Amino acid sequence: MVTHVVDALEQAGVQRLIVVVGVQADLVRERLAASVQAEVPLEFVVQEQPLGTGHAVLVAEALLAGQSGDLLVVCGDTPLLTAADLLALVEVRRREKAVASFLTTFPPDPTGYGRVVRDEAGAVTRIVEESDCNSCERQIREVNAGTYCFSLPRLWQVLHRVGRGNAQGEYYLTDAIAGLLHEGDRVVTLEVPWERVVGINDRAQLVAVEEGLRRRLLVEMMREGVTVMDPASVFVGEQVRAERDVVLEAGSVLEGEIHLAAGCRVGPFTLLRQVPRARKV
Repeated sequence: MVTHVVDALEQAGVQRLIVVVGVQADLVRERLAASVQAEVPLEFVVQEQPLGTGHAVLVAEALLAGQSGDLLVVCGDTPLLTAADLLALVEVRRREKAVASFLTTFPPDPTGYGRVVRDEAGAVTRIVEESDCNSCERQIREVNAGTYCFSLPRLWQVLHRVGRGNAQGEYYLTDAIAGLLHEGDRVVTLEVPWERVVGINDRAQLVAVEEGLRRRLLVEMMREGVTVMDPASVFVGEQVRAERDVVLEAGSVLEGEIHLAAGCRVGPFTLLRQVPRARKV
């Protein structure tokens, strides 16, 4: 999951990539080092205690001391987020001369997500976490997608004033949004489709996101001239490369590093693993 997020950030042109780790930090470092081929080196910082999203950002403050400009804060479990979404989030903050911008979305079921509260003019007034919502706030359909763009060093000034007076006893990053608004700063939002910012909290959501990723890969292939006979039954991994006029028939499963030359036909109901170069015969 995190690999996809890192890839999107690098494609968006970020100059530094800082990963906040906690539970099983050494394993996360090891896996990312093995799977991420980023030109921008990964930097790691440890959140020793899980004291909330605001605290997670604060532990990276020392690495960013003296820095100014845009800080993107992205959850590690949103692998369908795109570089275009991130660039648009930065652009809207700059265009609107805001101190912060964040992504919002309208999920089929907002349960578990922080609600975006707006005034009569449509301006954001605060984000309320699910556990702190009253009965009216729980009816709000628009939720915080958990992806932000902040202006530095302004973020640090307000984040240090965030407290833990909430149902979970945590430092919420969302309270930094409320703090900025309270102090007269401008905060804007950008709505994105739910499918691109869905997070993963259980195995069911994992399967749904994997399906979305598979569908995205197949669409990219088809736009490049590959024929997919039954997209609902075809599985392709991220390392699969297929040239124009390749045909993938129903039930085809392609895993690992695979390169299909122009004119190859796979299937129906065929499993391929690790075929660095296949040509039409």
